[in-house]
Amino acid sequence: NGVQTFKVTRDKIPVYTVDSFYMIDDHTGYVRISNFGSTTKGEFVTAANYLTACGMTDLVLDLQGNPGGYLQAAVDLSDQFTTMITTQRGFQANSRIITVSDTMLEELINLKR
Repeated sequence: NGVQTFKVTRDKIPVYTVDSFYMIDDHTGYVRISNFGSTTKGEFVTAANYLTACGMTDLVLDLQGNPGGYLQAAVDLSDQFTTMITTQRGFQANSRIITVSDTMLEELINLKR
């Protein structure tokens, strides 16, 4: 009679926040974070450990198009850094040494809301 029966099984579907990570050259790692979620810090640490093992001494952290997410996840990620953040603006990359407080980070996240 043309009727088909399917069995549907519920499962957890992981939603990763670190979209990609790789070595740009012999010493520069690249990590793209699409948003901040409960797994972001762990995903970032895994990526950073891998890139460090590959010889990374510099890091490009790509947050373009990142709409934000869990504030605590962003704070936890910021704790992974001490002084250097590399940003990309258009076709020109700039390196800056900055200090980010929790309040500053919260203000940056709120700008996206």
